[in-house]
Amino acid sequence: MQNIKDITETSHIISISGIIIDVKPTYEFKRKDGTKGYVKTIIVSDITGTIRVALWGQHAKSIKETDVFRLIEINNGYVKKGKFENVEINCFSNTVITLKDIDENEIREFLAPFINIKDISSEQKRVNVQGTIVKINEKRIVKNKNNNEVNLQSFTISDNTAMIRVTCWGDNTKKLVPFKEGDIIEIINAVVKSNDNYEIELLIYSDTVIKRKIGLRSNYGDFVPGTLANVVKKMQDIQTIENIKEGTNAIVQGTIINVVDKSAKLSLYCPQCNARLEKSNQKYICKTHGIVKEPIQDLEIEFIINDGTASLIIAANKRLLAQLINIPPLSKKENLNIASQLYEVLPQLIHLEVEITGLVTLNEHLGHFKMLAQTIEHIQYNDSIRRIIQRTFV
Repeated sequence: MQNIKDITETSHIISISGIIIDVKPTYEFKRKDGTKGYVKTIIVSDITGTIRVALWGQHAKSIKETDVFRLIEINNGYVKKGKFENVEINCFSNTVITLKDIDENEIREFLAPFINIKDISSEQKRVNVQGTIVKINEKRIVKNKNNNEVNLQSFTISDNTAMIRVTCWGDNTKKLVPFKEGDIIEIINAVVKSNDNYEIELLIYSDTVIKRKIGLRSNYGDFVPGTLANVVKKMQDIQTIENIKEGTNAIVQGTIINVVDKSAKLSLYCPQCNARLEKSNQKYICKTHGIVKEPIQDLEIEFIINDGTASLIIAANKRLLAQLINIPPLSKKENLNIASQLYEVLPQLIHLEVEITGLVTLNEHLGHFKMLAQTIEHIQYNDSIRRIIQRTFV
């Protein structure tokens, strides 16, 4: 059996073994003689890489979507250059295909390696990355170099080592439809490109796969919720983000993955518990301490954390953020005009590991949760695990 990375146009007839990681719908076409033909595309992975496989005739009908993560052995596959830069394998009537069920440990042996986003360079042609979607831009219609109108949509992902822009053109924008901001995804076979500003970005081609993060994989980037999660489950006062509920006070832990741009606004807070105040009948009310006669005015900033189960928007005032990073002194008469000073230092928050307590609210318009932070603590996961064990068992 040949390694996928070693397959070239000159390989001609080859045999490979790998796991199926994506199955496209069957395409029916009409031959010149009027008979019907069938073709289906799948993506196969081994530890050295991934490759596109075209299944013709009866082979197209034999592979189904439920065969993802099954072992496939292809004997007498024909290699040729595909529509894109990479070669592909074509399976005709003389090709022998065998499918086999394997367990999770065996699957690991065939999964192509992922690269940290910070390590992507312009010298690479194709990469596999995994991370959290931190922003999805609106789809728009633009004209390509042939003056034809096509769909264009981009999004940004973070893997705790860096963030990168990912762009979809034409029908490839449909691959983004099942996902939303905060989803943890895997992108397989993305094309590396330098844009006009010499910045690295990724392009989604028709043979690129976007899917939700596979549970059996190790966690993306440097975030390590696996060990922590097993211990945290023993703690009733720390919740995973996917399990928090509206209207509750919760404690969550995670990694800061993004700062929401232009989110700064002035708010009033309780001097005793740091909770944001609500105004009722010209009075400022704290849900815990009642009427507050002398509220504290402060700038509120939003950022996003992820704990390996989901992402959550956090709204925190400047005084809390000053516990995490050095914030320049601001005037007592601070207003939104000086918020730009904050945005110069706020990128320092990204990748920090934090524990946050606060009230969970629901944005009815966008349909996502937000936590109004009351306390923030910068943690190291090793220290956190040790502290949780002490609180649990001592």
